[in-house]
Order: sequence, then C-alpha cells, then structure tokens
Amino acid sequence: RYNHKVVKIPTTNGFAFLELDTIIYCKSESNYTNIITSDKTILVSKTLKYIQDLLPEDQFLRVHNSYVVNLGHIKEFSRKDGGFVIVSNGDTIKVSSSKKDLFINS
Repeated sequence: RYNHKVVKIPTTNGFAFLELDTIIYCKSESNYTNIITSDKTILVSKTLKYIQDLLPEDQFLRVHNSYVVNLGHIKEFSRKDGGFVIVSNGDTIKVSSSKKDLFINS
C-alpha cells in the first residue's frame, strides 16, 4: 500500500505520488478530500476515511471528523476554543472533544 516515504493517491487522471513528510494535513470536503502539502493542495474524489487508510497510523492522526494531521507538522496545541492545533504552514485545525484525549496522549 505504501512504503515509508511515499503514498500513492488516486486522482482523476491517474495517481499522485506524495512524499509522506510533505503532507501537512488532509481535510474532508464531503465525498472529496483536500490534501494540503508543503507546496500544493490536491483535491481528490475520495473520502477522508479512504485517504486515512492509505497513511501510516504512526505518522498521521485523525484529530477531528474533518481532519487527519501529520504529527510531524504540528507546531502547537491549544486548549482554547475547545482545542486546536497549529501546523507548519500556519493553518489552525480544530481538535474534536472526543479526539482531544487521544491527541494529548499520543
């Protein structure tokens, strides 16, 4: 499914091969997923669950129903406003209350 450095993501034209370390986070858009990397955003017609299953569990964490985050790109966690993380590109990602304990203890 993946080696430890690259993941194969299905796109409308074929596949994108993304280095795992460049993926900052993935955001659900209904039946689509935006994959935010250090240099681009890719919209794929797959669910977030499908994309999450392609990613190694020890590097990526589902912090919210709509978000899977690369642990290596998390710069800060805040308990304010119910909990959120700030990732390497400056984006703020909400952490759901049901995932907060899992996140804090990971």
